[in-house]
Amino acid sequence: MREYRCSLSAAPKSRVAAASASLPMARGTDANASGKLRRPRLPLPPQFLTLAGLVTHTLPLLLATVCGFSLRAGAMTLYVSPAGNDAWSGRSAQPNAGRTDGPVATLERARDILRQSRGGGELREPARVVVADGTYTLTTPFVLTPQDSGTERSSVVYEAAPGTRPVFTGGRTITGFAPTPDGAWKVRVPEVAAGQWYFEQLFVNGRRAVRARTPNKFYHYMLNVEEEVLEQGRGQRALRARQTVTVGPEDLMPLRQLSDPELHDVQMVIYHKWDNTTRFIEAIDGSSSTIITTGEGRKSWNSWGKGD
Repeated sequence: MREYRCSLSAAPKSRVAAASASLPMARGTDANASGKLRRPRLPLPPQFLTLAGLVTHTLPLLLATVCGFSLRAGAMTLYVSPAGNDAWSGRSAQPNAGRTDGPVATLERARDILRQSRGGGELREPARVVVADGTYTLTTPFVLTPQDSGTERSSVVYEAAPGTRPVFTGGRTITGFAPTPDGAWKVRVPEVAAGQWYFEQLFVNGRRAVRARTPNKFYHYMLNVEEEVLEQGRGQRALRARQTVTVGPEDLMPLRQLSDPELHDVQMVIYHKWDNTTRFIEAIDGSSSTIITTGEGRKSWNSWGKGD
């Protein structure tokens, strides 16, 4: 018999804020050991990578080779820096004395300058985009498309400046935390309170913090799971399904006193085999000791629920 474990985690909406918070994850999404779940602060591989997701990454010496050929002499070089300005040309690493020209501020601007230099065709020379040390905040994904590719004669390379490790982050910095009498720290985030922004991760001084959870040690155990398909789609796995999870009556005790808005802020984290599945709770039923949640259908090859 296989064991399936779950824990409940209170999302930080309106009560806790993040020093650096990620973009919200789609509700009812799975994750596995390969990092399928879209989480921030994933390390980049040391060779090639194209930035295509709004996540936090550090930039190694060679970030992305759009065309995998070596650079030739006379390459066009553009510079990106936190001290830059997207109105500048990007042709020098530092601002000039009059601060009328210097590096650009974003990868997007460097990419667009390269696009303009093509004139609708191919690059006439190799190109480098050199990124200075520092932290770069992204509000949308940085996207490279086929038109950004190089050729055998004119490769395109995005790289960190020598000896640096730039960081690209989709998080936001929140200030104003104040201690409470019980030893916790509290801050009010108006956008979160208004339902305009939602985050699920908290970084304090560069380290991921542990959110409030129950139980604090070990896990609650699922006694049964029933699934109702709401939208099948074309594959074996349902696009949308409602799961009704039966747990022990004592496991529902932390949820019974919550209002509906508070209950909808609670996440159920399910551990099964090498996977974990994160779901927001829609409702609970005290009479049947069940938790109701909706998301993607369970995987037939890696399901969750006692007896599956």
